[in-house]
Amino acid sequence: MRLVDQWRRALARARRGELAVLRQPWHRPVPGGTVAPYLVKVLCADEGRLAAWGTRYGLPARGICRHGSIPHYDLWGPLADRAWAELAPATLGTGPDAGPGENAEGAGPGAPPPGGSPFPHQGSSPSQGGTVLDHRNPERPAGIDSQAPGPAPAGGGPGPRAVVAVLRGPWPAGDAAARLVRAGWPGAGALYDRWQHVLEIAPLPPELARRLAHEAAGQTGFATWRPYAGAASLLLGGSLPQLWSLACRWGGHPAVPDPGRGPEPGGTTAGLGAPFTGRDQPASGEDLTRSAGHALARALLSLPHLPPGRLGAEGGAAPLSPAGVPAGSPVGGTAPAGRGRAGPVSAAPAAGAPWPAGGFPAGPVPLALGPRKVDFRGRSLLFGRRTLIMGVLNVTPDSFSDGGRYNAPDRALRRALEMVAEGADLIDVGAESANIAASKPELEEELARLVPVVERLVREVDVPISIDTYKAPVAEAALEAGAHIINDISGLHADPDLAAVCARYGAGVVIMHLQGHPRRLAREPRYDDVVLDVARYLAEGVQRALAAGVRPEAIVVDPGIGVGKRTRHNLEILENLGAFRSLGYPVLLGASRTSVIGNILETPIGDRLEGTLATTALAVVHGADMVRVHDVRANARVARMADALVRGWDEPAGGWPFDAVTGRQRRPLRELGRLPVRPGDQSRT
Repeated sequence: MRLVDQWRRALARARRGELAVLRQPWHRPVPGGTVAPYLVKVLCADEGRLAAWGTRYGLPARGICRHGSIPHYDLWGPLADRAWAELAPATLGTGPDAGPGENAEGAGPGAPPPGGSPFPHQGSSPSQGGTVLDHRNPERPAGIDSQAPGPAPAGGGPGPRAVVAVLRGPWPAGDAAARLVRAGWPGAGALYDRWQHVLEIAPLPPELARRLAHEAAGQTGFATWRPYAGAASLLLGGSLPQLWSLACRWGGHPAVPDPGRGPEPGGTTAGLGAPFTGRDQPASGEDLTRSAGHALARALLSLPHLPPGRLGAEGGAAPLSPAGVPAGSPVGGTAPAGRGRAGPVSAAPAAGAPWPAGGFPAGPVPLALGPRKVDFRGRSLLFGRRTLIMGVLNVTPDSFSDGGRYNAPDRALRRALEMVAEGADLIDVGAESANIAASKPELEEELARLVPVVERLVREVDVPISIDTYKAPVAEAALEAGAHIINDISGLHADPDLAAVCARYGAGVVIMHLQGHPRRLAREPRYDDVVLDVARYLAEGVQRALAAGVRPEAIVVDPGIGVGKRTRHNLEILENLGAFRSLGYPVLLGASRTSVIGNILETPIGDRLEGTLATTALAVVHGADMVRVHDVRANARVARMADALVRGWDEPAGGWPFDAVTGRQRRPLRELGRLPVRPGDQSRT
């Protein structure tokens, strides 16, 4: 049974005055410090009947939650198991009390069997108490005053602790050496090889960080380490060949053995950016050294404006293109065709394909450093040619920016067609506002807003349709209606089922960072280092997506400007935007009309266009692949101009429309709005 059908069945039963049960993704700490992936909700429109049920289990009537349309208890721990075992068969239509029209379908792969646990209890026991949450203080159990919730992990929800490497500088608009390489100057490659790059790798145990810093300093001339998040981070700087040699050595590449030790076991198969083995079983020093090497390799392969074939010039490793295959291979980097434009569109290496001899055994790096077309359920986007434009379409009555303007299918369709004509490459549709003060719709209300709009857009708009949701049932319904991409503001941390839904439908996934939960953002956000914390959170989301079967080339990451961050955090992320490319995936920036712009310019929401345009230009400079904006035409034009300056340009086949000397118009102008696309570069199907 689909998740959305489970919710509909439970809500229908509860509205008839019968007891029903369903699971809500939670994935947050509960009293006692454990993390509950789910809360179990017991619902009934007849509040007296619900209170009587609660009395059987010692639950006070004041623990009933009355927000939303149906009174309910929110349960966790052993009592949640008992409630699920008692009520799930009738709710899901598998027991003798199934209501009219309920068939004998099972709970499906996303739900536990009757009598089974709805989520794993990490050390919970009946003595912990706190089996019902007090909704006056959702993180404190009703009737329990002696326990406080455990702290949330830095940067967001729980997950494997990924070792990440991020670029810390320099931040050029295609640095001088790279520009000379692209322009074809003789000997410019040697200059690029001498350009110094600074990267940071974290988290590492302090002793390991100290040892690697000593080793790196002997190779590159600069390395140091510092405390970070209860562990340490390693900062090192050097030229590309020096850093690549370190990455190969630490990663266990057989062509560059560690002197005196030889290749590490498993060095030819370890995955790039491998995580710690877990919080309960710390990884060994060799595992973490390999993880550091793989993370460094991914960051180097993801450098903005990296010319093809520049890595691996020293240290015995074969030169690699940005796609991670030997230079000159038909799959991977391509030679420049125009002034900075890459040549033919390159195909991504096949998932799971063995790496060619001499290639770094690091796994795929989906970031498109050359043009790469990616299919999203029958519609495609071309990454790496120019900065893509994602148009925002809110079908909510209370969005912070344009709530209520497009919450009818006809108005939503007109706006979507208008944005496509103005230059949007894809449309992002949201049916629940991220505004912290906005109301949060029940599932049926959200689907009623969303599904009719998606069905119209898929039929009548020729670009991919993205859905802004963190809920698996909503994503499943939208994908059934024909959507192509899921944009999860929680980065696959809020609903553990969402990644599997995306993988099952072959959808693309945007993994965004936030601190807190989409329905309760952190009001006092704190970070050890906002760039590293956000990068680690995104890396954990990527790992969840890959583990569920999402295609690597279908993943995009978004640092989450304005969500669970103070103004200083947002500014630091914007200043270091290029660091997030180091994860090896396309980067989306969604800064349009956000509070950081309002605070700097001291302007209301409707008067933040100039600030948004500045962030779009900055995104292009830092190598972002996509920007999410409300004002499509203006941002598309800024991105087009910035792309010409940063990525390079090609003279149109018919020549420029204006004579550069006289200023006279020589040919008709192309349609304003939708960006011109060269033959063979179609990014839409």
